Amino acid sequence: MRITAALLALALVGCNRQNDNLFVDPALLALVPSDTVVLAGIKMEKLRETAAYKKYSVNPQFKQPLDTFEKETGLDPRKDLWEIMFTSDAKGKSLVLARGSFSGMGMEPTIEKPGIVRANYKGYMLFTHDASGVVFLNSSTIAAGKIELLHQLIDARNDHPPAPKAFLDKLASVRRNNQAWVIALNGLPIPEFLLNGGGESSNMTRNLMANLPRLMGSLQSSTAMLDLSGGLHLTVNAQCPTAKDSKTLHDTLRGVIGLARLQMPDRSQDMLKLLDALLITMSDSSVNLDMNFSNEDLETISTKMSESKN
Repeated sequence: MRITAALLALALVGCNRQNDNLFVDPALLALVPSDTVVLAGIKMEKLRETAAYKKYSVNPQFKQPLDTFEKETGLDPRKDLWEIMFTSDAKGKSLVLARGSFSGMGMEPTIEKPGIVRANYKGYMLFTHDASGVVFLNSSTIAAGKIELLHQLIDARNDHPPAPKAFLDKLASVRRNNQAWVIALNGLPIPEFLLNGGGESSNMTRNLMANLPRLMGSLQSSTAMLDLSGGLHLTVNAQCPTAKDSKTLHDTLRGVIGLARLQMPDRSQDMLKLLDALLITMSDSSVNLDMNFSNEDLETISTKMSESKN
């Protein structure tokens, strides 16, 4: 039945390549838990080909998470992985699923994290630390997360249902040129640092941002697609409950950008240009955000980030 699920996912998502749809590995889709509400993916092979990745993956702020991933899993995402998928349920319980070239590791990679314990569960070797672990399902598929979730994944190996159809429908709108994507079937949380503006925003800005958690939390669904092949192209679509909610979200986002422009120092003309690259539109009950940065724009952002840390 696992094969049936994988073939169904392949038929719905990947076989219609002439329409320029994103191809998502059916072996990963077949592992997505049925209660998943947020699904994200990274096409590592395609990402490694982009100029942005080649340039910025060696920067400390980007290199550190890659090094951490390698240390905790024994895998180097810069060379070992083909595709990564992240799943989360409504309670925030998450799994990391990945396909890659692991056969040369003998199914037992070297994991440097102290305190690693090897444990056999129904014929699968888990590498655990505290409440989390990593399991190699076969020579090219890995799963990482809380031990209880890994046990559930292994238990369902023979009769796991296919990924929720809602995800498959949304994936049909993701084009193959994107290296990363995120789909949420419900509301999205707002990072705390955005809500308080890093402690430096005006009262007007904070009041405007305070409305975002309700708006984002009430979304019916949202899809984000990222293409780094020629700079940075981010496309986000948010489906709101009503046309009124759509207008409120649209006006709030435009207001935040407008206030950001007013608070930008005169010397930051290059940053004003970046704000101008944010295009927010609405249609019926949906809001779209489109962001286009050139490679030169990315260099400006990188420089500003470095300056802010000095």
